[in-house]
Amino acid sequence: MTRSSQSEITRRSNDYYRAGALDHERWAKIAELPDYDRVIAGFDWAKALDVHRGKTSAAILDCGCGIGYFPRRLREKVPFPPHLTFDYDTLDPSSYSLTEHRKNLPHPFKARHSINSSIEDFRPESWLGAYEIIWCMHSLYTVPRERLRGVLSTLASLLTPDGRCFIYLPKKRSAYMALFDLYLKETGHERIQPYLTAEEVLSELTGPNTLTVATVDCDFDHWIDEAEPQTLATYLNQISLRPVRLTFDEWQRNTGFASYLDEAFDPERSAWRFRQEMSLISFSRRSGAQGSA
Repeated sequence: MTRSSQSEITRRSNDYYRAGALDHERWAKIAELPDYDRVIAGFDWAKALDVHRGKTSAAILDCGCGIGYFPRRLREKVPFPPHLTFDYDTLDPSSYSLTEHRKNLPHPFKARHSINSSIEDFRPESWLGAYEIIWCMHSLYTVPRERLRGVLSTLASLLTPDGRCFIYLPKKRSAYMALFDLYLKETGHERIQPYLTAEEVLSELTGPNTLTVATVDCDFDHWIDEAEPQTLATYLNQISLRPVRLTFDEWQRNTGFASYLDEAFDPERSAWRFRQEMSLISFSRRSGAQGSA
């Protein structure tokens, strides 16, 4: 991906996540799809957090934080070690997302630094210190492939000896990937890089290095009811990061998308089905420090 195409992705992300543009009600419906519930249920987060029991504080870096759905959902569903506060730093190219994230961050997360940057352009300062936890949840899609190794190296360098980094991304067969690839094809945006896949991240991490790497598969279906076509439009707009939102009718006017949606429609459930195949990839710097996932 060229710098110009990466700048386009950053611009589109800022245009999508900005005050007055993000439809919070419809976005919440998308956020309620199984992505986060599945990854929370499929991994022993309580055990991962309990590694830090006995400390008074630990530090978290949330890369591509968005407006903060994941930490709120995690707090609702997972027991946290008592008397432990998490100093919570956020990193995102959208200043609006950073502001919204700080508003609703639940205890024991304590908002600390907000860093307005993409992950690939992030240059950590020494005053940030190291992190017990780094998570990149649905957030590395647009990292240029030629810069992925550097990004992963930066993340590893920021971990404490007992720290762990989590990356949650779709696999190449996921509907997320198919829909974005179709969007690029139908709109002539070939200069924009297709989304990064979990397989590519895992391949980079499992080369010659000193990391301990583990994965958990998180596969599920997204169902969107026929009675909510505008929710489907929001879903497609979000996947494509469209700064100008399209209505359901406008998406249907595109022959390629109309055909895809016809195939995805299940008449028995009167709903569209999108199969998502995801991976939660985790790594630590010290061999065996965290055990297997």
